[in-house]
Amino acid sequence: MEPEFSENCIVIIDPGMQIHNRAYAIVRYEGDMYFRQYLERGHKRFLVCLNAQHDDIELIGEYEVVGCVVQQKQRKQKPLHYYHLNRITKEMDFTVSGKIKEK
Repeated sequence: MEPEFSENCIVIIDPGMQIHNRAYAIVRYEGDMYFRQYLERGHKRFLVCLNAQHDDIELIGEYEVVGCVVQQKQRKQKPLHYYHLNRITKEMDFTVSGKIKEK
């Protein structure tokens, strides 16, 4: 999932968070577990890997959201990265140390 998540980063998953567009999530689908970004395109839902070598997965039928990423920390680095659902735009906001990062 690089460049967003490095190989040895620590991610905090909230199993109670409802999945939403652009969330990074752990999803169980057709017997496999995926760590990918959840995207809604029209009425279709996809799991998208940030590595272009992996195909997008269209979610057809049932799937289980194990949890959504709410925080990540790079090993041996101080900044913490948070992802918050913007209740107005319904998009994910990226923050550093709990403060909104300018886009």
